[in-house]
Amino acid sequence: MGWVGEGSWSRRWPRASDGLPARGGATSRRTFELTLQAYAGAYPRYIFLAPEARFAPVAHAGQIHSFRQLPVARAGGEWVATWTRRGNGASSAFLRSQAALFGAWTLHDGLGLPFTPPLKHDLSAGVQDWTRGGWGAWGAGLTYTVRAPSWVLARNEARTPGSQQWGGWISLQRGPAWRWILRINHITDRPYMDHASVYRALELPAQGRLIEAELSWTPALRLRPGG
Repeated sequence: MGWVGEGSWSRRWPRASDGLPARGGATSRRTFELTLQAYAGAYPRYIFLAPEARFAPVAHAGQIHSFRQLPVARAGGEWVATWTRRGNGASSAFLRSQAALFGAWTLHDGLGLPFTPPLKHDLSAGVQDWTRGGWGAWGAGLTYTVRAPSWVLARNEARTPGSQQWGGWISLQRGPAWRWILRINHITDRPYMDHASVYRALELPAQGRLIEAELSWTPALRLRPGG
């Protein structure tokens, strides 16, 4: 048995433009939405995974991890803020900020749990315009991720420095069926450590630059009268 408390708050502020019609006669709209969430809890018999000071006897098997059970307290919070501007038809632009802070500590000595992630902030911006049809329907955006230095540490756990990563995406769409998306994560490909990864104890960096291409086709469904 334990206890958990959580709460959330969300609000949206619609705002019309200055009254001037957008392209095609439509009126653009600007909206801002903010969501806040927080929680805290205590668990007398919390089970978690922790590394041991020994390695597996099998070659290249890596460090041994084992499950432990201790009284633990956990707390955290998150916010998501989104600004959107919608113009003519389906065209839009957005700016989004999302951050999460999390902590977990053992109650018998006050030390952190292994692999507790530090503060992470994701910032993304993009534009989309699906109004012209053909392959002229497009979208593009940028992402920026910041990880703060680790601040909740287990016994003998190394501190992880902060890091920054850039990403981006572009997409093209033809009608309602065909869509092509190109995503690039961690554009700079600069090595960094992920404190929440089990490879951190081995001093192995996180995933480097990743390029993904996706081509999708959605068939149109037509229902015949009578089933």
